[in-house]
Formats: sequence, structure tokens, C-alpha cells
Amino acid sequence: MAIFGDVELTNAGKRLLAKAMTGQTLKFTNGYSGSGKLEEGQNIADLTHLITPIRKMEITNMNIPPDIGVAEITLLMTNEGLEKGFFSNSASVTCKTSHRFLMSSILG
Repeated sequence: MAIFGDVELTNAGKRLLAKAMTGQTLKFTNGYSGSGKLEEGQNIADLTHLITPIRKMEITNMNIPPDIGVAEITLLMTNEGLEKGFFSNSASVTCKTSHRFLMSSILG
């Protein structure tokens, strides 16, 4: 199981979160995993989508652990239909509004 730590929101994700904080509905629908890497000078905050999305993931659980101040979203990724392996180093969660709320962490 991969755990993406050091999550960094994009500017678009921050705007969506701000809308949710002011009462607008924010419904997470699914996630994506990718293998893209930032180019020199590229900033996660400016992204609006994964650089190299590969797999769509189903949301299996959402939870707000007590006393931590965060939300946990559990995503299920399978290798069903995958023809070639890849190193997953980024993930995003998509909202009902079709805007992406990008979470990214470079692993290893």
C-alpha cells in the first residue's frame, strides 16, 4: 500500500477547498495515479492535471481522523488491464465539478 505524504495542493485545489469552506459542496468522485515528474522550474502549485496520468482509481473510503485536522481519502488501484508496469509517483483526486484537486508526492 502506498501512502502519499507531504501532500501539496495546487492553486486550483486551494480555490476548491476555499469554496468548500464557504459552504459550496465539494464531492470527490475518483482519483488518478501517474508517473510524471516535474521539469526544472515547474511548480506543483501551478498544475491543473497530472503530468502523466496512467490509472484511474476508485475512492473506497473517506475519513476524518480525530484530533489531526486532516481528511484521509483511500483509493483503490488495481493492475487489471495494465499492459506495462510503471512507477507511481503522483496522485490526484477529482471532484464532481471536474476540477482536479491535485495531491502530489515524489516517492524515492
